[in-house]
Amino acid sequence: MNDKLVWAKKSTFILAATGSAIGLGNLWKFPYMVGENGGGAFVLVYLVCVLLIGLPVMMSETIVGKYSHGNAIDAIAKTAKRSNASQLWKGTAVMGMVAIFVILSFYSVIAGWALDYTYHFVTGELTGKSVDEVKRFFDTLLADPKRQILWHGLFMFLTAAIIARGAQEGIEKSLGIMMPLLFVLLLAIVGYSMLATGRFNETFEYMFSMDFSKVTPMVVINAMGQAFFSLSLGMCVIMTYAAYMRKDVSITESSLYITALDTVMALLAGLAIFPIVFANDMSAGAGPGLLFVTLSTAFAQMGTVGMILGITFFFLVIIAALSSSISMVEPFVKWFEERFGLSRFATTFTYCLVVWAFGLLSLLSFNIWADVDVLGTGKNPFDLLDFITSSILLPLGGLLISLYVGWAMDKTISREQLFSLNGFFFTLWLVIMRFIVPVLIGLVFLSSILGEEKMTAIINTIID
Repeated sequence: MNDKLVWAKKSTFILAATGSAIGLGNLWKFPYMVGENGGGAFVLVYLVCVLLIGLPVMMSETIVGKYSHGNAIDAIAKTAKRSNASQLWKGTAVMGMVAIFVILSFYSVIAGWALDYTYHFVTGELTGKSVDEVKRFFDTLLADPKRQILWHGLFMFLTAAIIARGAQEGIEKSLGIMMPLLFVLLLAIVGYSMLATGRFNETFEYMFSMDFSKVTPMVVINAMGQAFFSLSLGMCVIMTYAAYMRKDVSITESSLYITALDTVMALLAGLAIFPIVFANDMSAGAGPGLLFVTLSTAFAQMGTVGMILGITFFFLVIIAALSSSISMVEPFVKWFEERFGLSRFATTFTYCLVVWAFGLLSLLSFNIWADVDVLGTGKNPFDLLDFITSSILLPLGGLLISLYVGWAMDKTISREQLFSLNGFFFTLWLVIMRFIVPVLIGLVFLSSILGEEKMTAIINTIID
């Protein structure tokens, strides 16, 4: 294998996969899930789910990618050929690549909002605004297609500029700067929240008090889903990044580091955000509103300090979004480069331009097409695309990859790649992949399709 196709540093796979995992959901969803679903009790449930779903599936995707040293589609084709398995399993990778194309198209739109907020915190336009004024500011942004198109385009350009330089010169060097910077910025805001808000203890209790009464079966299923989605599984990302791994790098150790770092960063995000929210007598929440309305209002009402915190925080959001977006471009670029032999530069910018154009469907769903009902589904384009990817393609992709690695792929491939595992732990991993992971992902899949209300009713019927 050509050295140019290998990460220069052993730690890069960990940085790259962690960067992919740490995205906007870590900032606006996971901390709130922890606080509202039993605090430390939810964290314990989540960690068990990570061990039963996240870690085994991540190891599986890494095995396939590291063994093949190629793009995700060819990786499955190569392992399937050695295993005398059907080449139809390649459809799993195709599904993952379709999913990340769609996800990136609307992820970039939301990341563009962070660019807009950073700019307006720098200019001081948001300083001193009330909650109603910040809400109007956000609504005005959503209602302005031209303004969103600008920031959406800039974010995709930044993503393309990194990817076009290659795996080592672009991705590896950029992540070598971005990930430590992300950690430092997050720690800086945690430090401020701890020392200056006077509400750090309240946040700590909100997030870590052990309240098992809130841990219902539906909460457990949500924890399973978070353990799966948070680690960028079912998207071909881990498989693609693993193709650049050195042979002597342990898959087991790398996967443990990645899952641990992702969880720690998500918890730190909560410790950074909620003390500021509580100190300004605001309610904790989840979703874009937490960042772009609630937290932004808190920053706006803190004068010069708030302006500095706002700039710092939204710069952190941009870095987190970029580390995820480059991971969503690389699988396609690597496949197209190897399949058709075109230049990386041309492939990257052409692909990102197509993603940008497709993203206009979601962008216009926040304004001009907000009331459009696509095919009688009751959803506008953004809502429908979000449902298709998060509720169907990703869990289905994860289910298929677990079945492929657990049952169809020759287990000697896994045995060769998991060289650091002794016989007992390898057998344990294989049993989990074959019998536990498919069932748990199946529950997540079913819950995503039916919705929380129907799933809860089914669970209650079974329990009763």
